[in-house]
Amino acid sequence: MAWLAGVRLTPFTTVALGVPYMFFPALAAVLAERRRGAHIVEALEIRFRPNVWWLVAWGSPLVIAGVAFGIALLLPGVTLAAGVDGISSASEISSRRRSWSR
Repeated sequence: MAWLAGVRLTPFTTVALGVPYMFFPALAAVLAERRRGAHIVEALEIRFRPNVWWLVAWGSPLVIAGVAFGIALLLPGVTLAAGVDGISSASEISSRRRSWSR
């Protein structure tokens, strides 16, 4: 959508546009609770006590990545390249892409 507005996406503009965009729902919730007159921390049920859901939140991406990796290895023609040979080819591809975008 940014290209429709004529904005060229660089890492800086991505962060400059993305961070405020992601804070709008939190800001709306805080403003709504403040307008209602409620204490924000209690009304939004913000708690910093560790519980079992913290472990689920930290562990589930690792489990999902592991399952996706295992499924990918089951596909025909997919192999695990444990060496660093793929890194050099990936950097060559990205340098070619940068030269095309200029």
